[in-house]
Amino acid sequence: MKINNYWLLAGLVGLVVMVVPLISALVTVTGAFGADPGERVNRIDFVWATVGLVVAIYCYYRARKLNSKA
Repeated sequence: MKINNYWLLAGLVGLVVMVVPLISALVTVTGAFGADPGERVNRIDFVWATVGLVVAIYCYYRARKLNSKA
């Protein structure tokens, strides 16, 4: 596999790290699956979502830079 593919794979992992906490926060807010809708949303969910977004953006940026050099 080319190194570009690894950057794209890491970008997908970053997107997963972003989406899972956002879904968790949405479930807490809506009260789905027996969650208490009055309970506060964990702030750590948004921290993990931000980390995932930053990782995904950086990985896709690096993959694009490598692709333009080839």
